Amino acid sequence: MMYIIDQAPFNSDSFCKEVTENIKKYAEMNDFKYTDLLRAKRLKDRDGYEWHVDVDMLLENIPVVDFLKTALDERYPEQTKLLLQELSFSTKNLLEKISTLVSSQSFETTLIADCKEIHASNTAADVYTGALIDYEAPRTVIGLFFNKNYCKLIDCEDFSKLLDKKLLIQGTVSYFQKMNCFQIKASSIKVIGECTRLQKLNHWENICADILRTWEGVQPYPEPTKKPDKIILVGNSDTQGYNDFVETFKKSFGKNAPHLEKHNVDTMTVENIVPVLESLQNETDIDYVAIVRGGGDKESLAQYCEPSMLRAIHALGNVVTGIGHSDDKLLCGRAALYDAGTPTAAAQFIKTMDNNFSSQERRKKAAREIKEALARTGFKNDKERAEHWEKAYKQLKKAYDELLEDSKTKGLRRILKNLFG
Repeated sequence: MMYIIDQAPFNSDSFCKEVTENIKKYAEMNDFKYTDLLRAKRLKDRDGYEWHVDVDMLLENIPVVDFLKTALDERYPEQTKLLLQELSFSTKNLLEKISTLVSSQSFETTLIADCKEIHASNTAADVYTGALIDYEAPRTVIGLFFNKNYCKLIDCEDFSKLLDKKLLIQGTVSYFQKMNCFQIKASSIKVIGECTRLQKLNHWENICADILRTWEGVQPYPEPTKKPDKIILVGNSDTQGYNDFVETFKKSFGKNAPHLEKHNVDTMTVENIVPVLESLQNETDIDYVAIVRGGGDKESLAQYCEPSMLRAIHALGNVVTGIGHSDDKLLCGRAALYDAGTPTAAAQFIKTMDNNFSSQERRKKAAREIKEALARTGFKNDKERAEHWEKAYKQLKKAYDELLEDSKTKGLRRILKNLFG
């Protein structure tokens, strides 16, 4: 599709030259012919240029928009702004035409997909809606729609139990323009197994069984060995979860907070996190490494259970995970020293360990003082001390009884004289 821009602000020769040179530069960097994307033609009937945009090529090279903005915005702010608006409009115009064309089409098909969501409709009885994930393209979401009275269910007791199952679905596919996605109206649904995510998690759990602890072994607070002095934070600094950790950490410790070393990971993927963890393995002064990522759906959180991530966490031995929600129970938590569940809880864990160490030190001090006191009296243990005081009491009582007996026969004055001289 070709889109033509004919705007007076673009008639500047210098601006035309700058745009052409920068698109050429971008094209050389990305190996395509720059004239296929955007080219300027001088108008025959008047001064100025007519810009021809190949929208198909533009859709394949969307980053060129930011490239042009960076290169031109400072010198040609108004013209650059208008050009970017036109490029954006040309793309939107094409997508709208595609949407209109596709929305009028439908076809019968059979597909295999994972059930990501399923719930009964609030507005129509016996109707269910949901979301499917194409197992060959996990980021492709397909809407699911069916009436349970007209949909055949195979190898499953109830439609409400389709969640996290791999399904073989027959039905009619059409484009649902309101939600901007494809949707299948199912006439037959057969459960053929667990969803791809659960299959992967089971496989990863099996091959990493040597490093994964039980949840019972992860949940109790470990015994602190020292007062926390240095904490590593791994996360995306632009996210709420990251900021929740930092705020809770500061509020909990106040002025006496340990040193917090932040490792920002712009995109929290396993490929970006594992190298950070591996770079910390030779550092001996780190007390805890907190990996935080707040919220997220099950599919996006599953990546943090990949074997490379699990082994990198286990290798450090001092990782606290605060990923997802408190009830997600991710495998990465079983490879960690402690699974806090959320970023906020991860910060609270570190403060609790600090408190526990202080309490532990106070108990040790009290025990030492008691031991030293016992040593000063010469007693070996509590039993020996008790026997000593019982013997002393008996001796004192005997002396008192004898004193009373003597007082009857000798008189109190004489006894006192004998005692004190």
